[in-house]
Amino acid sequence: MDKTILLVIDGASYVILKEIINELPNIRDIANTGIFGEMESVYPALTPVALASLFTGVNPESHGVNGNKIFVRGRSISKPISAFSSYSLQVEPIWSTLSKHGYKVLVGSAPQALPDRWKLESLLLFDPYRAKIKGCSEPLLLSEGERKYLSSTFIVKRADNGFIVSLDGNENVVDQNSWVGPIEANVECREVDFTAIFWLKAFSRGVYVTPFVYFQSNWSNREEKKLVWENVFKRTPPILDGDYRSLERGLITFDEYLQTLEASSKFFTVYNTYLLDAFQWDFAIVYTPIIDNIQHLLYGVDDQFRHIKQAYAMVDNFVGIVKDRCDNLFLVSDHGIAKVKKKIHLNLILREMNLLHMDGDGIDEKKTKAYYGGGGAIRVNLRGRERNGVVSRREFPRLINYIVSQLERVIEDNESIFQTIIANETPAGDREGDITFTIRKGYAVSNTLYASEAIENVKPYVSVSGDHGFFRDEDFRGIVIVKMRNVKAHRNLKIKIIDIAPTILKLYNIQKTLDGKVLEEIFNGK
Repeated sequence: MDKTILLVIDGASYVILKEIINELPNIRDIANTGIFGEMESVYPALTPVALASLFTGVNPESHGVNGNKIFVRGRSISKPISAFSSYSLQVEPIWSTLSKHGYKVLVGSAPQALPDRWKLESLLLFDPYRAKIKGCSEPLLLSEGERKYLSSTFIVKRADNGFIVSLDGNENVVDQNSWVGPIEANVECREVDFTAIFWLKAFSRGVYVTPFVYFQSNWSNREEKKLVWENVFKRTPPILDGDYRSLERGLITFDEYLQTLEASSKFFTVYNTYLLDAFQWDFAIVYTPIIDNIQHLLYGVDDQFRHIKQAYAMVDNFVGIVKDRCDNLFLVSDHGIAKVKKKIHLNLILREMNLLHMDGDGIDEKKTKAYYGGGGAIRVNLRGRERNGVVSRREFPRLINYIVSQLERVIEDNESIFQTIIANETPAGDREGDITFTIRKGYAVSNTLYASEAIENVKPYVSVSGDHGFFRDEDFRGIVIVKMRNVKAHRNLKIKIIDIAPTILKLYNIQKTLDGKVLEEIFNGK
């Protein structure tokens, strides 16, 4: 049986790749001898939404993932279903279909492929992002002196060319030349005792501590995770994304951010390679985030394109590693990228309209009338639909009209920022917004609850200068590159992201009625 790898390259842009493909020898060779096409994403072109379509072969209206947060009857407006959860999907994904047909399936990371739901004998699930625990996995920057984090106490002293870091009586010499670790700590997180590991490195403003990761957390469905823990997490720093948050907060410099990005690239290379070599599989999904990371930060900074090219080169090196480990290789992205110059903080606008209220770090549900959770959709806190809803059905149409009128007044340079606004006359059902919109080109929209200004200028090297989701432009233009034995070369094909799942299923002689179509060019060329 042929072995197939689906390599998800988060954010890989067709526009960018066409420009630099000749500088990427592994990707270039596959594109020249196999299938190379522009991939049309779905709306909104957000990672969990688009990947749900990639893995199911259907549009968001069918699979039910329409944004990062999914609103359904009976849940409070502040606690919707996360799109990064297995129960966000309403239809069967490819890993389940293949497993039920007896094929051995390996998933290295996918937003909805979590072990709480997919309990199949021939399915092996891992997700390193789930080795982190919210509120207990923040990166740290330690200065000289004593610093408490969770139940651990760090003591930092200056030393020649670096620092000495003490934890629980154990000393570690840390400099700027290499990562030090893994270091274990027994910590209490959410009133539960865990063993965490982390790594250290000396940065210009202090000692950088990678986010704590935890073996005990629910990041795999099999006991084999012990092997991954020992052979990957303990051998290379488990940095899962370039640390944009620490850069934004001024804790690390731009050059130090690039070091975290390189560490992330190395981790996913080591991690994915180990999974592919250590376990048996007929079909495997592997993932890399680094292109999306750097494009968000730098795509709108015109004089820093070289760093984006370097990220593509890192991925190309990884492609060179995996291409000989399979018979069929699908290189697919979830979306592209578009330049932005300003960010709109929509929840601040709702707060200024006296419709969204805060209670400590969260939403005050008893006072809040509307909330933007992402996905281009505003949800009303409706009585009888949302738990703790406060808006009556009688008030609903007046509230909708008021919000729309206020959004229409958000104008810059004599042009509306919200280009299309669609308002429901009656309350929306599950997994829908009461008001949906598209955003003007050049603007990103944020769902953060805290911001100092409603419209924020991009700050080069600090804040997002590239985004995707709502423009239906470059951000919708991803990539599809396919390597197969004896396939006839096809270039410049127009392919939809929903076409990938039915095409892969046909390789395994499985037919399903899906929104996407089989890429017959692959099979006709044999």
